[in-house]
Amino acid sequence: MTFRRQLFKRKNPMRFTERTPLSPEAAQWGTQIDLGNLPEHVAIIMDGNGRWARSRGMPRLFGHQKGVEALKEAIAFALEVGIPYLSA
Repeated sequence: MTFRRQLFKRKNPMRFTERTPLSPEAAQWGTQIDLGNLPEHVAIIMDGNGRWARSRGMPRLFGHQKGVEALKEAIAFALEVGIPYLSA
């Protein structure tokens, strides 16, 4: 098996069917997570928050504040579904 193939080989193949509904906020979209197919590590690149704010006529700091809010939501989501490692 090549290194690249090993890198992308899932530890928990899709044959697992255990699913859990998300929080009420996420459940409003009817979203479900396949617990047998979660990544162990998710990396978030915080980029563009300042540009997003400037494009709406707001100070860059406002964009960074909104980025922090979004990051907090991502952290809560990762904790909720059991993703053990999160980098930002």
